[in-house]
Amino acid sequence: MSTEESPADKTKLLREAASTFLSAAFAALTEEHVLPIPRWRPHLHVGRDYEGSALMFLPEFERFTKVLKALYTHRLDRPLAEGPSEYSNHYAFVLLEACIAEFARSGESYDPDSNIVDGVIDDLIAVLEAEEYELVCCRAVSHLTTEDGSPAQVGRFLISPELEPAGTSRPLKTVIGMIPSARRAFDHHPPSAYDPPISVVTVSETTKDKPQQVMSRLSGDIERFLLLTRLVYGATTQSHWQIVGPSTRVGRIDPVGKSFVADGAGPQFVQRVATLSEAQQKAFDSLDRMLDSTEVVRKGKVTTSFDMAVHRFSRSYANNDVFDAVVDLATAMEAILLGGSSSKSDVGLRLKLRAAALLAIDNWQQKMIRDQRSSATSLPSTTSDRHWFTGARWLIRKWSSVSADCFPTTRI
Repeated sequence: MSTEESPADKTKLLREAASTFLSAAFAALTEEHVLPIPRWRPHLHVGRDYEGSALMFLPEFERFTKVLKALYTHRLDRPLAEGPSEYSNHYAFVLLEACIAEFARSGESYDPDSNIVDGVIDDLIAVLEAEEYELVCCRAVSHLTTEDGSPAQVGRFLISPELEPAGTSRPLKTVIGMIPSARRAFDHHPPSAYDPPISVVTVSETTKDKPQQVMSRLSGDIERFLLLTRLVYGATTQSHWQIVGPSTRVGRIDPVGKSFVADGAGPQFVQRVATLSEAQQKAFDSLDRMLDSTEVVRKGKVTTSFDMAVHRFSRSYANNDVFDAVVDLATAMEAILLGGSSSKSDVGLRLKLRAAALLAIDNWQQKMIRDQRSSATSLPSTTSDRHWFTGARWLIRKWSSVSADCFPTTRI
């Protein structure tokens, strides 16, 4: 077997080995009562739904992985000393599981010579032949929609609203359109949370970088986008769950899910919806540049007051406990108003004066802000005492920008 074979010969050799392997794998999994599988749960996962050893010792499995190694020596099963490597075993299992999922959806019998198998093998060859690959990050977010309820592109980010109250565009269905194997994450079903309106925020990247680096980068990009949305609109957008995975049925990595709220979570304490359109891109870009250009001295410091303020502000949206969120917001306000001062004396006075100087226009507003700041500092630093719930609610009603419409009676 030579890597110098023509593309047609390589494809023929790979297809023959794959078809033989799939035929043996279908028979082995049927004997183990793994197949057939129900249509509503089409994705198997090695190590969870069946043992890899049931297939790895098959002669057909060994031959298929050897063919993969021989044809793609530059990227499969390389020694550790040569740098990052992909593994032929991974592609064998992913190919098998993608075919099973397609058969489950179509209702056809498990035929290794079918058009379904040919299509999945085409995907495998395309992925192995390409130097770059595309990873997609999709996140379900509450209190976010578009002007007309249809998908809108804001810069790199696609906003896909879920139709309410009983539309067909459910978040997971939207994600599957971007990441075909999305159901492999979260064991088929992401956490269920109800806090409409809900949209799926999607961003993707085509790259040669390590998948773990790209996953972290894409997730951070969505976090930044949500930060800008909250700053521009004062919106209560909260992340529910996220799936990152390849845009193809066969990929370098399996989809990875992350949950931000508890399963069965209900509506938030306050609701302020952000309605986005393509026209907002310029405002978002300007605010993004302004944040990046902020003069913050980080040398020799673990963190800065500015970074702490941004972190606590963002964390307040990740808290499922309204009391913890109030403490996070109060800490963020103190961090941004103190501005890194090392003095510990008269902290309360300096906070009140700086808040008044920053926010007030007239003298009477300065006094009002100083009084409101005093009320905020009277909140306890821990959330163990729930008796201050009424006081916290009064503070939100009294001096935040939240209108009365944001407080449905069922949420108080």
